[in-house]
Amino acid sequence: MHDKNNESMIRQRFQALEWALDERLRRIVAAAEAEAIGYGGPSMVPRATGVSRRGIRLGAEELKANKKTLEGASHPDRDAQFEYINSKVQEQIATNNPVISVDAKKKELVGNFKNDGQDFLSMATGK
Repeated sequence: MHDKNNESMIRQRFQALEWALDERLRRIVAAAEAEAIGYGGPSMVPRATGVSRRGIRLGAEELKANKKTLEGASHPDRDAQFEYINSKVQEQIATNNPVISVDAKKKELVGNFKNDGQDFLSMATGK
């Protein structure tokens, strides 16, 4: 009975949103439902939504592609790196040599944004 109740609730949610969903969003919403259920979700969601198991797999891949990996803990030698750089800077300043600071980190947008990269076409083949 628990499965039928879940299936009914999924069907109700999906029908409430269906008017606003294009094919891609149908897959993504169905995949999110299947992931939320866990075991049995990929079998139950197609019955409730009409989205195929293949469509749900594609939607799950799209969900995972949009997740941005957040940086973990700082590098264990982070302070040691800055201490070393600072000592070198102080040596140069003490001898009246100029010091230039360069930030070489990759610039990223603040927030959870998807980065698709770039596609290049070959001029010879057009592919």
